[in-house]
This record gives sequence, C-alpha cells and structure tokens, in this order.
Amino acid sequence: MKQFAALFLLSLASMLAGCASHKAISYVDSYEEALIRFPGSPVSSRQVAEGFSSLYASLKGPDLARRVDEVYAEDLFFGDTLHTYHSREELRDYLLLTAERVENIEVDVRHVLVDGNDVWLNWGMKTSAKALGRTMHAETIGMTHLRFNSRGQVVLHQDYWDSSEGVLIHIPFIGGLVRWTRNQL
Repeated sequence: MKQFAALFLLSLASMLAGCASHKAISYVDSYEEALIRFPGSPVSSRQVAEGFSSLYASLKGPDLARRVDEVYAEDLFFGDTLHTYHSREELRDYLLLTAERVENIEVDVRHVLVDGNDVWLNWGMKTSAKALGRTMHAETIGMTHLRFNSRGQVVLHQDYWDSSEGVLIHIPFIGGLVRWTRNQL
C-alpha cells in the first residue's frame, strides 16, 4: 500500500509540475532573484508588527485596497506557496478576491524577529469560507520573511506555511486524498 501511495504522489507531483511548466521561472528561482533584487532597508520590529498586523488582522473591509497600498511597495515580490506576484496591483487584486471569497480571515502575529534587513514573523491564521453549501473553518500556522524599502513598505514577502492543511484538506476529494496519503506514509 505504501508503494501505491508513493507512486500516486509521484504521479500527482509530475502532473502538477507539467501544469506549472508554462511559467518562465520556477518558484524557488523567483524567490532567489527577489532576495538579490530587494536587499531591503533596516526597520524596527514595532514598525513591522504594527503595519503588517493592521493589514492582516482582518483581511476584510471597505478600506482593504487602501491598506494594501500603504503596506506594500508598487514593485515587489510576494509568494504565499499558492501564488507569486511581482506588483502591488496584482497583489491587491488577489487579496481583494480572497476577501470576497471568505467570510472571515484573521492573522495573529505572535512573534517578530528582526535580523538586519530581514524580518521574520511567526503567525497563526484562521479562515472561514462557504464552499459547496457548507462553511469551512481552517486554522494554520506559518512564518513570513519580509524586507522593506526605505519608506517602510514591504518589497519582499515570502510565506512558509502548510497550504494542504490551510486549504487543500478542505476541498472535496482532494482533501480525502491528502488525508489518506498522510496516513499511508
């Protein structure tokens, strides 16, 4: 049975890689290039906690677009394990669409670590959304790597979190496959 699970995962990974092969640059390469392109500027941990937390504490509200524009620079790198964006406009559209699709999304920043121009956040996220006539509740944890420009706006945002626990496990059929695979390995 374990051999079947391993074969299934390998096949699934190959299919997903094939679907993603239309991108000109890989996810990892894109992040590595962003690290070089956006060296960042020194910031205080209070500035980071206040700006980032105010945006993500509740990713809803009529002022969401304004808050995104305040927190993020126009030219940026954003990666959240599901999507990668290179402009504030793309990110704003993504966050506005996300806010429309969910009933509630809250991010609680639990710890801030500043190391030179690099800022690391430890957080917990709770999400509620309607899907297929029922309300889905998800809770996950993660880390975010941030860099800021000289005006204090985010120019690099890379999330590290388990998207299978936060999203995929709640999708019919796919969630069952994820749970089954976890139990087989």
